[in-house]
Amino acid sequence: MTSSLQPTDSTKKSFALLHPSAIDLGSIATDTPHLIDISPLSLIRVSGNQAQSFLQGQFSNDIEILGKNQCQLHAYCNPKGRTLAIIRIVRTGRTDNGFWMIVPKDISESLISRLKMFVMRAKVDIHLDTDYGLLGMVGGVPNAGDVGDANEVGLTANLTHFNYPVASVVARQLIIARAQDTATCLEVASDSLYHSDLWRWLDIQAGIPQVYAQTIATFIPQTINLELVDGISFNKGCFPGQEIIARIKYLGKPKQRLIIAEVKSNCEISPGDEIYTTNNPQQKSGLVVDAVKTGQNQFQLSATVPATMVESGDLMLGSASGAKLQRIGLPYEINPDKSD
Repeated sequence: MTSSLQPTDSTKKSFALLHPSAIDLGSIATDTPHLIDISPLSLIRVSGNQAQSFLQGQFSNDIEILGKNQCQLHAYCNPKGRTLAIIRIVRTGRTDNGFWMIVPKDISESLISRLKMFVMRAKVDIHLDTDYGLLGMVGGVPNAGDVGDANEVGLTANLTHFNYPVASVVARQLIIARAQDTATCLEVASDSLYHSDLWRWLDIQAGIPQVYAQTIATFIPQTINLELVDGISFNKGCFPGQEIIARIKYLGKPKQRLIIAEVKSNCEISPGDEIYTTNNPQQKSGLVVDAVKTGQNQFQLSATVPATMVESGDLMLGSASGAKLQRIGLPYEINPDKSD
């Protein structure tokens, strides 16, 4: 079957290089739209007459208020309130009452297996959706619509646009289309497509957390600021870990919070790498949540740190004598004495 995507004469001109270290965010914030390869993410389809009620009872946000062409941020937690996955959810808009969940590929299979354990007799089907693919769009993105037009990126096709669920220095959308169409997009722009690290970098800059295989069941949602980016509803009712999460909000406060920082390192930095302080040099004080290389030996990362050290105090990577983190301001406020 021939793809409906065809390159136009302006295709090559519509893209620019490429990796975060080569991108001027200020210039693309209002520039023409650009596509990002976000193939490290997977699409999981959840469908059936009871799909909405099933997801409502599993995840941290209120899926009943999820609108058309919106993308909603969720945590999936274990009963101890530890985050097993950070999930973006959109409605498929199809007649199957379905949803797509967007998660990193390295946790997709384990997430599907765990969710299926709780389906029981509910009329719900959960599977990895390989019939559809994902693209990111950044810059002067078009308005979200049930069926969007991709002429703005030098391609012609019917693509479904979903507004990304957070404020950012650059407008973003998720695009979902038939797998053969997204594959054609990637092929057409193979020499000039934005690297997937740009998407991760924009998440880091926006203070949005992520969970990878190395950090499953490590973070309580408030320690990674999830309620500050509209990832938790405290009014929706029960979900796994809800009691622990609500207790922190109403009766306590998070012992740790997420910050953004940059650091110079000769080694690669990965989620789960340890953060130390000079105040407590023998014991780790936090963990890297996400990290992207932005230049030669230069990284930008998000990390959990003691709530009392959100704004000040020396933070070191790997050991108390390791490279020093330089804080970057979050796009939202944190009061370390409060959980909301």
